[in-house]
Amino acid sequence: MATTDAPSGRSPTGPNTVRVGTREMPIGPAGLTIGRDESCDITLDTPQASRRHARIYVDDSGCWIEDLGSTNGTFVKGRRIAGPILLSSGEKVIIADHEMQVLAGERTALGQAGHLAPVQPTDLQEVPLGPRGLTIGRDPSNDLVLDDPNISRFHAVINRAGDDVVLRDLSSRNGTRIDGEVVSTASLSPGAQIAIGGYRLTFTGTSLIPRDDRGALRLVTRGVAMTVNGRVLLAPTSLVVEPGELVAVIGESGAGKTTLLKALAGITTPTAGEVLVNGEPVASRLTDVGYVPQEDIVHRLLTVREALRYAAQLRLPPDTSAAEVDRAVDRVLGELDLAAHADKLVRTISGGQRKRVGVAAELLSRPGILFLDEPASGLDPGLEKRLMELLQKLSRDSRPIVTITHSTKHLSLCDKLAVMARGGFLVYYGPPADALEHFGVTDFDDIYTVLDRHPPEHWRDLQRAVTPDRTRTRPTLSLNRPSRQRQPAVLPQALILARRYSTLLLRDRRNLIILLGQVPILAFLIAIGFSAHTFAPTGSRIDATTFLFVTAITAMWLGAIAAAREIVKEKSVFLRERAVGVSVSAYLISKVAVLFVLCATQTAILSVILFSLRPLHESASAYLATYVLLLLTSLAAVAMGLLASTLARTEDQSTSFIPMILIPQLLFGGAIITLVGKGIAIKVLAALMVSRWSFASLGSAIHLNESQPIVHHYGNLFALSSAVGGCLVAAFAAAFILIVTARVQTQRD
Repeated sequence: MATTDAPSGRSPTGPNTVRVGTREMPIGPAGLTIGRDESCDITLDTPQASRRHARIYVDDSGCWIEDLGSTNGTFVKGRRIAGPILLSSGEKVIIADHEMQVLAGERTALGQAGHLAPVQPTDLQEVPLGPRGLTIGRDPSNDLVLDDPNISRFHAVINRAGDDVVLRDLSSRNGTRIDGEVVSTASLSPGAQIAIGGYRLTFTGTSLIPRDDRGALRLVTRGVAMTVNGRVLLAPTSLVVEPGELVAVIGESGAGKTTLLKALAGITTPTAGEVLVNGEPVASRLTDVGYVPQEDIVHRLLTVREALRYAAQLRLPPDTSAAEVDRAVDRVLGELDLAAHADKLVRTISGGQRKRVGVAAELLSRPGILFLDEPASGLDPGLEKRLMELLQKLSRDSRPIVTITHSTKHLSLCDKLAVMARGGFLVYYGPPADALEHFGVTDFDDIYTVLDRHPPEHWRDLQRAVTPDRTRTRPTLSLNRPSRQRQPAVLPQALILARRYSTLLLRDRRNLIILLGQVPILAFLIAIGFSAHTFAPTGSRIDATTFLFVTAITAMWLGAIAAAREIVKEKSVFLRERAVGVSVSAYLISKVAVLFVLCATQTAILSVILFSLRPLHESASAYLATYVLLLLTSLAAVAMGLLASTLARTEDQSTSFIPMILIPQLLFGGAIITLVGKGIAIKVLAALMVSRWSFASLGSAIHLNESQPIVHHYGNLFALSSAVGGCLVAAFAAAFILIVTARVQTQRD
């Protein structure tokens, strides 16, 4: 077997320069030395500079600066560096009283014919800063118009404030970044790099120089590793993905492919190393990243157009008009050849078409980088080839694409191949054709045989022997800290999600018929078990209490069964939507709101049938109080069902939690096991049961506490007022919702 080469990337082909004043100096292969000594490439005539102060050099991952043990230090972003620092284009370096700026050269990408062709950011017309400042956004009325779906109509404004120039973000959906940090308000100094969407704006002091970076995104990872509970899922990995490259990741099961992909896409945060997009942390550029997991991320009961329209409403800025949403949907339908299937239900189209719908959902916001986790899984060879050809076509638009695949038949369509071995080791990264010689095989399938022949320790030792440690010690600068996305507005998202959930609920007719059809059946079964005079003055008070308790348990059953599958069944969809900015609060509000309507309907049917057949012989207010208490009980059970849904990994597991929810409520609700004469343990356990307070409130609502036989049998169970009892049931519901929120917040996969 051939020796494993170090993972490599393509070296920059364009000029890399350092600007000092009005002079620009190219950075050669040996780099540039900076200092007071005349032998330095950049000589600084100041006693505060050391004789050999710093060095700027370029490698395959970008432009770096390192301090050479100077006395007074080298500063980037106002902080003294302690080790090599990766610089983004336009980055300012300060040594003593001298300021210099690094202008990184442009990278290369594969052209249509398979040859290297330059990919250059588009420089736009310089915009002067007038006396009133200037506005920036997607709307044509702005002083600087940036055409990108991720940019709000009125995104940011720059104003003069005395001698200062201040940028203020206008509560945009995706935020404004200065030197990699999301800011709401910040003072600007000449040379500041403002990033909005896929645009980079250089502030000169009197104007903005815009540059469109969307077609020239470059992904650099250095020493990315993932360790969970002491187990290494991904060994330190370094690689570079150039604009326009299609990269395939193959390897054995458990080799860390998905772990690597999620780290590259910013879905998870690695425990070591960094992922940079054009020199910025990937966490600050999530709007430029598209990620398609292995599971479907579209609902099967929506049409293709509906699924994409809801995705657009959730991903694009909230000020995006309906016409703009429709144009975005039509664009991706055409781009992925889905127009003929636009009005078909997702569940009726083929597996390959569903994969394309998932890709289309990601392309709505025009991401500059696309990651796919086994998109060809489950496809026949013909569909698999068409999908790989589609990915190749998409990458030729200067969009880097990284995809995991287990298929080796179409690797020749890719520009780079990454091979992972057990233990999370990257053991090859380069052109697919060279991989065969590298592993000493004649067929890509035989690479798996070679990987299986050696234990993980072999790959670890071999990687250490031939792959230098390409991680570098870096101080904690603002550039390197992941930046948080702006918190989205909860209510607009909740309304969109509620509309989608309602559509899905109504369209799943079989499930809806079961949810609503079981109510009259259960109501009649309860009614025939009791006398028509149960609640009459001459009726049995014990029968009346049993009737109420069974009714309360039935309300709990209806709520729990309606909610138990609702989170786990769309977990993959939600996790992806959450990564692009969907609020957990909005998601849960939509669930609770729709389930509230469902429970209100179920409880109304149950109450009407039961209390028509077995009248309460009470005032109208008692009937209303009973309905409200049953509805609150059902909502508390909904919250418990949602909690079960967060604990389960599958829908079947979630339904198996229902007995665990209901049986304790049945046993310790106060009817089957009465609390009179019981020990403190039983009473404490009963106090934790929703059914106990629901039962007590229902009895109080129809004045069962006035009956002497009831007091003798149940003690002071019904002494609690129905209003207080209802508040306690509502408090249980709220507490369970808070627990559900915490659970969903921590869910990752």
